[in-house]
Amino acid sequence: MKKILKIIFLSFLLGGCSQIKWAYRFSDWLIQSRLESFFDLQGEQVKRLESSLKDYKNWHRKQMLPKYSKFLRKVKKNLGVRPWDVEKVREVRKEVEKLGEETAVPWVKVSLEIYLSLSPDQIVHYKKKVKERDQKRFEKIKKSTTEKLSFERMEKTLDFLDIVLKKKQELIFKKHFKEHPFSYAKSSERRAKWGEKTMSCLSDFSSKEKKAFCLKEHFLGWEKRRSPESKAYRLKMDELFTNVINSFDEKQVGLLQDKLAEWSSDFTDLSLLPPDE
Repeated sequence: MKKILKIIFLSFLLGGCSQIKWAYRFSDWLIQSRLESFFDLQGEQVKRLESSLKDYKNWHRKQMLPKYSKFLRKVKKNLGVRPWDVEKVREVRKEVEKLGEETAVPWVKVSLEIYLSLSPDQIVHYKKKVKERDQKRFEKIKKSTTEKLSFERMEKTLDFLDIVLKKKQELIFKKHFKEHPFSYAKSSERRAKWGEKTMSCLSDFSSKEKKAFCLKEHFLGWEKRRSPESKAYRLKMDELFTNVINSFDEKQVGLLQDKLAEWSSDFTDLSLLPPDE
């Protein structure tokens, strides 16, 4: 698997394809590969997954990519007028969450098809994979600090945006993460409980109809699962991003606007491609 990804990555570098276009073209293959491994899918299950992924991607390309493109153009334009207040940042964050929800809802149908097709042995395999994943997450948390984990995660995001932080901006991030630590342990516990609920939907009911109803209610209830602490942390992150955005110099803003324009153009180009057959 790693060798295949290296080949794809080299093709991306040599081919001059943008990050967004490259990732999108291979997205269904990468998702399918991961799901097949996670659930140990076989035969007809794989064929149905391929068909479902193709349908979802065709829908996503036509319905969601134009919305992503429009949103990025709007943010690019708004970056030209600063300073931003926290309400503007909050508005952007809520737009991102809305786009994320619109993207995720149709995926629930694909997820239901997978879970309802699992055999008892595949469910055991899935439980094992989930346990291994959760264990790795807990081990990573134990070996680091919340401030370090938060800053590392933020650095990855900024690297993707081609943003190089100034010293004063690093201090803004580090000060915030020290004063408002994110509880990675509790977050991991919530993820584990989410997996346990998924398993109970499959084991507590005998009929497919009841299993499907339980899973659908579970998968679509992400807003209910957000704890008061998680919601409060989002509000604090709005304040952090307000401070950071307002600390950017003209060069940093210009580079960010260029990146957003590039992505917006990429999404538009991708949305105009013919559907996958």
